[in-house]
Amino acid sequence: MIYARIWNGDCVHTVAHPMIAALSGRQHKPLPHVVEVSFVGPEIALEMVEAFYEYAGKHSAPLWAKKPRDIDRLVCEDTFHVGLNPATVLRGLDIVFDVDKLTLPHSTEVDVNNIETSLKLLHTIVKKKDFRLRIELSQRRIRLNLWSSYFNMLRPILHAFESEGAEVRIVWSYRHYATSFFSLVAWELNDMIRQNEPVDKDKLKNSLGAEDSIDAGHREYLWEDGSDYNPEQYELEDGPEDDPEDDSVRHELGDESDYDPEDLHEPDSPCSQC
Repeated sequence: MIYARIWNGDCVHTVAHPMIAALSGRQHKPLPHVVEVSFVGPEIALEMVEAFYEYAGKHSAPLWAKKPRDIDRLVCEDTFHVGLNPATVLRGLDIVFDVDKLTLPHSTEVDVNNIETSLKLLHTIVKKKDFRLRIELSQRRIRLNLWSSYFNMLRPILHAFESEGAEVRIVWSYRHYATSFFSLVAWELNDMIRQNEPVDKDKLKNSLGAEDSIDAGHREYLWEDGSDYNPEQYELEDGPEDDPEDDSVRHELGDESDYDPEDLHEPDSPCSQC
């Protein structure tokens, strides 16, 4: 497909940036004329968009979701109005969930119904072989009681994608600042999720205890099982929440630089810390 060449030249970042922004639901620039049906016609526009998805999957373009509804849009919506089902062309996806925010109001429970409904849409992705799926569970308030719910939701996805030859990487990360997804600690979770066994909280606590970069006020796992524990009374005592060098906006909009989430950290296995 000759139209794929436009995604491989020197101008690729300039052209791809508004495409990524549109897929993120935050379109700030006009789309390239080459994907506008009114400019190039429906057939060429469709082929250009298909070529873009192929490029994004092969070159770590940040097609990423940070909320369940982002998955709905990326997997189901014909964002560019060219008559395309994204599930048939997606070749890679990064999902970064802020676990702290995805709990039910006034509760310590994960919003399973909302999250699982969106995660199940991943099963509709047609081309799973060589698909690049990266899922990050990011916490600032480290509560281990939330992990089992996520593991149970992610286990069928991990199995389905790996069984069809996909590259799946699931990690947990700790971030110090509330508004940034830049992580100071990261652990690989694939093996733990595959095991289908109860979360070994004692082992995890030992591992977390060895991580000096975790702020004492963020170690909520130490008191979350207490009878007087109330998550709504949680208060930060370690200074401002905002990272003075916050790069979350770059992540949200899709930067024109070669952004690759894997460059942020090299995850360890929690077992290696015990």
